[in-house]
Amino acid sequence: MGGALVGPKSYYFRHDGSPIAPVQVADASGWNATYGMHRADLVDFLAANLPSGIVHTGHRAIAFEQTGFEQSGGKARVKFANGATIEADIVVAADGIHSELRPYVFPPSKPVFHGTISYRGLVTRERLPDWPMDRWQMWAGPSKHFLVFPVRTAPW
Repeated sequence: MGGALVGPKSYYFRHDGSPIAPVQVADASGWNATYGMHRADLVDFLAANLPSGIVHTGHRAIAFEQTGFEQSGGKARVKFANGATIEADIVVAADGIHSELRPYVFPPSKPVFHGTISYRGLVTRERLPDWPMDRWQMWAGPSKHFLVFPVRTAPW
């Protein structure tokens, strides 16, 4: 299991199927690291090579700081609501749009509801065996859109 590479055949379409534009999946040098991935697979990928006992659940991050990165040996420090604090070489905050750590990476912002609701769903590969698994495709219409992208390369 794991992510599925989103390739260069990715495209935006109008609601009637006529093409609008390709999706940019590569940078200026041609490097592509755009993957569709199920969140559970991302968590499994990140945790797969961690030593036993290093993951602790039930902790809500409330603060972050990093020190010593001007020299080698810098550390990241995360404080949790339960009073615990940890130091690490790296911190991954993959906890969604309401992440407590997001403001430490991006300027603070508040999501603004724009009147559109998104629904998410998964369809097993067996139900659509001929669907292309190498691209992102979006059909856009007035106040609506339909987006399809692969999340796994292996069957579920």
